[in-house]
Amino acid sequence: MRKALFTVLCLSMCIVSIAQNKDVQKDIKDIKFFGIDFSLARTYGGEELIGQFTEAFQRINGLFITEANKYDIAKYFKKNVTATAVRQLEELNESISKETFYSDSETYQISNNELAEEIKRLPLKETDGTGLIFVAELLNKGRGQATHHIVFFDIASRDILDSWKATGKAKGFGLRNYWARSIFDILKNVKIKK
Repeated sequence: MRKALFTVLCLSMCIVSIAQNKDVQKDIKDIKFFGIDFSLARTYGGEELIGQFTEAFQRINGLFITEANKYDIAKYFKKNVTATAVRQLEELNESISKETFYSDSETYQISNNELAEEIKRLPLKETDGTGLIFVAELLNKGRGQATHHIVFFDIASRDILDSWKATGKAKGFGLRNYWARSIFDILKNVKIKK
């Protein structure tokens, strides 16, 4: 009973997303949003084909355009979004390797160095301003949740300004809807102070 209660408490704490650096967040007014980078992600328990996942990932990023009212980055992050450039990640997200994508461990994590390197290699057309991107870490089908790094970065230098992990509950019919729900769950729980 105590173990189950501890697990529920930990899960609840993981689902709430709180910015780590309030001073940095206060200074960020305008952002360019680049969607979700799935290229470093792993899945635990996901059995669909790699092509099904890459198609779902493209369609999830498309939701920031086709369902902009629901996936409203400006509203949830309390920032002025000057560009939503999710299409720039299409080629990167299609490069996922089936040799590394499927994991037999649910403890996979992206290190700080890997995250910094990933931000530096993003194929972006923009050259200045502040960028916001989600970097997918673990899509855990067994637990029905996905963990992402939320990263604010300086586009010119590619230095990370602020980042934190957030976990959202996945559910729904179909691969896209199932994992998209975890993004929506994360967005609903973002706590950014102006």
